[in-house]
Amino acid sequence: MKTIAEVAETMKVAFMGNYLLANAYGFPAGSLFDAYFPASSIEANIINVMATSMATVSWQQESYEQDIRQLILQKFPGTVAWYHDLIMSYKYHEEQLVYYAAIVEQYPSLLIKVNAASFAVLGDESDQMTALRAYVRDRKFAGTHISIVSRAADDVLPTIAVDIDAQLYSSQGALLADGTKPVELAINAYLASIIYNGIMNKTKLVDAIQAVPGVLDVTLHNVEVTREDGQVVTVTGNNYNSYGGAFVSTLKNITYVLS
Repeated sequence: MKTIAEVAETMKVAFMGNYLLANAYGFPAGSLFDAYFPASSIEANIINVMATSMATVSWQQESYEQDIRQLILQKFPGTVAWYHDLIMSYKYHEEQLVYYAAIVEQYPSLLIKVNAASFAVLGDESDQMTALRAYVRDRKFAGTHISIVSRAADDVLPTIAVDIDAQLYSSQGALLADGTKPVELAINAYLASIIYNGIMNKTKLVDAIQAVPGVLDVTLHNVEVTREDGQVVTVTGNNYNSYGGAFVSTLKNITYVLS
């Protein structure tokens, strides 16, 4: 998908390469547009307006095509999109049971992660999960082995040093104005924003903290993740793929430095 700037540049090249326009304006064919027409010129503004319109139509068309492809996939039994639609459309006693679902291909099997509202875990042996598994078993693509799980969120423990403005914060990271702790709130907000069964990115975690007013510097020393099965994972790379589907942070190891 081309940006507005890319579309505009293509139009500028075509404009300057046109023999009739070169004769009319008196520039050598193939010259640079910006060398002859400043950004405030009528020609430049016309190209920008046209490029914006063309790029917008292209974006809308691509979005529409993606929606259509997704709808088509949902109609073909056995596709990932079809299974996702199957899970999300399930009703338990006329009420929607699953609010979040992810279909993970683990050839030759499928792992389906599900959660109720606000990432609530459905008990593995609960009536709801038993009914959901029976529902999928009766409709699944023949020969496909499917596992349906509902796991607790991955619990993230970051170890961070944060330099903060001494005029705004206490040494505990609380705002002097109201006692809230914006750094901790920013961590929680970032983790909550990750799409279900998505990826936690340490750079984005740091960015979220640095965006807090009064934060001067951030050093992320370590990130550990405790999974539902009790395994504690030290995140060595920049990304961590969700095991439980969602992320929370019940504890945070934060050292505040007043500056």
